[in-house]
This record gives sequence, C-alpha cells and structure tokens, in this order.
Amino acid sequence: MRVRYTLTALAELEEIFTHVVQHDRSAAVRIVDRVDLIAARLAEFTMIGHPVDEPDVRLVPPGRFPYRVFYTLSEDTVVILNVRHAARSRPWE
Repeated sequence: MRVRYTLTALAELEEIFTHVVQHDRSAAVRIVDRVDLIAARLAEFTMIGHPVDEPDVRLVPPGRFPYRVFYTLSEDTVVILNVRHAARSRPWE
C-alpha cells in the first residue's frame, strides 16, 4: 500500500513540530519520526489502528507521545487525515 498525507495532516504535523522544537528539538524530531514510522507500518498493516466514531476512520496512538494519527483507506492508499494532540477534539467534532 501507498501512504499519502492530506494537506491538513501535513499542516498539523508542522504545527506540532514548530511548537515542540521551541522547547526540545530532539523531542520534536522524535515525534515526526514516530509519525513517519507509523505511516510506514500502516502501509504494511492497514488495520492496526482503532476504529473511531467516524465511519471508515481509524486512529493510531504513537506510543508515549500524546498525539493521535487519524487515517482512512482508499483503494490502494492509506490516507493520513490528521495528526492531533490527544487533548484536542477529534477532527470531525
């Protein structure tokens, strides 16, 4: 499977990096690397995420970081919809 980030997900990931890098550059890099690792795993194991209330959307919590990766499947592509802090509302709410 291929993986594609939406423009929204890319903007959210950039916002996360910009915020965290002000306090800890290595943590900011680790967060982005972790999201990229999750994307790579989703390409191989598309159903590892947990289903959510929104139809056809799943989420993966990236380990010890308080962020959630929301994705859906579209034919031969995993589409990363959002990367959000766990304290933020879900994208569809």
